[in-house]
Amino acid sequence: MKFGKSIRQEARGNRGKNFVNYKALKKRIRHIADLEKQGPQSASSVEEAQKAFVAALWKELDRVEETFVDWRRQLIVAVGHVHSQLTALLPVLHELRQSTVVSLETCKD
Repeated sequence: MKFGKSIRQEARGNRGKNFVNYKALKKRIRHIADLEKQGPQSASSVEEAQKAFVAALWKELDRVEETFVDWRRQLIVAVGHVHSQLTALLPVLHELRQSTVVSLETCKD
């Protein structure tokens, strides 16, 4: 399967939020190339199209970055939750270890 097709399928499954829309960006690049073929008379159109491409690219990158920042926040919360659970278990584990040592010592006698 081609990269473009597989990435679109994956993006659909995740509502496209996590991926750059390469297809739309490629269309913009093709449009710029077509304008450039028209010659110097389309220089201002080429410049406008290039600016639009850069703006669209930044918009895509910002959206993807927002997703990863959100995932990072979620991960920090999850790690904090796991840390608090482990901290609560430490006294229990210490007590269990102590009782195991005592049990083993009484078995030696």
